[in-house]
Order: sequence, then C-alpha cells, then structure tokens
Amino acid sequence: MIEIECHFMTPKEFTNTITTPRACDITACITHQSSFHVSAWYYAEAAKMLARHLNEDGFFIDVGVHPICFLYRHSLELQFKQIVLDGRRLVGKDARVKQLCDSHALTPLWEEIEAIINKVWPELPFPDEALLVREVVAWFQEADPGSFAFRYPFDKNLQASLSDVRHINLSTLVDAMEESQRFLNGVASAIGEYLSAQSNAW
Repeated sequence: MIEIECHFMTPKEFTNTITTPRACDITACITHQSSFHVSAWYYAEAAKMLARHLNEDGFFIDVGVHPICFLYRHSLELQFKQIVLDGRRLVGKDARVKQLCDSHALTPLWEEIEAIINKVWPELPFPDEALLVREVVAWFQEADPGSFAFRYPFDKNLQASLSDVRHINLSTLVDAMEESQRFLNGVASAIGEYLSAQSNAW
C-alpha cells in the first residue's frame, strides 16, 4: 500500500519537484510514442485497475463510475483510430492522423472497421466477437456520443449528462471491454502483420 504524506507545499517546492524523480516520492515515467495503441492500453488498464480496487461500499463505486466509463470509452476511441489508420493504409486509402483527431464519435470509426474487416477477410463470416463490440459501441454512443457525458455534469447546451441513465453495471462493462479489447488487439495485430509483409514486398 502506497502512503501519501500530506504537508503544506510551497509554490517553489511544487516547481522544483513536479518533474523531478525523488526516491521518497511516487514518481511515474512518461513514455513518448506515436501509436494510439499504447495510449489505448494505458487508459484501459487504468480503468480496469480502478474498477478492481473500488471499495464494495456503494459510495466509492459511485465515485469511480464516471472516470471508469470515460477511461474505457477513451481507450476504445484510441484503439479504433489506430485500427482505422492502419486499415486505411492496408487497403490503399488516405490515412491522415489529423483527420481522425477531429471527432470523438465511435460509431463512424467502428463502421469503418467493420468495412475493413470485411474487405481484408472477405471469405470469413463476420466474427461473433465483433457483434459484442458493436453492442458496446452502441451503448457508449447512446450514453456519451461526444465524449462529454462522463467528464462533465452537463453538455454544451447545459442539459444534464446521462439524464436517462440510473445505474451502470461495472462488472458487465469490465467483462465486455476485456472481450472487446482481446478481439480488437487480434484485428490490430493481424493488420500490422499484413502491413509489414506489404512493406517488405516493396
């Protein structure tokens, strides 16, 4: 168990220590990478760890549900964007990162991934695992279409976020995200292998 010692912090102490590792402190390393996949994994693991360590007391579960849902949704968005980016490259379509960063909507990304799957593996039936991902996307799209609802108490029109949602089964969400990510990791790995083979052929 990590103990966080509380004491009065001066502005100078903050400035001198915020990016400086010290043996007695809790210090994290920032990794610099150009892949959406790595960031997606970070957010998913953070969500899983938070869900796993929540106290069974309902109060603490309620405190954690918004950040957990946001972390999972964001991990899904990042994972989708990397698959779309690599998938576009594989099938010879325009693949620009900036274009993918202009929106947080999940449905258009997933629809493109479905099209990529069908194009890359036309002889295979649509996987059952993908149907689960489709359901997860549909739920997130309804609950939080613009990636605001789990971050803000209201939307841009000052309407209450999640006004139609009363409960979220975190056990169901964690299990569904685990299975979805397992499938998506497989798709991403396969597309990556095809891209590598394609590059070596040139």
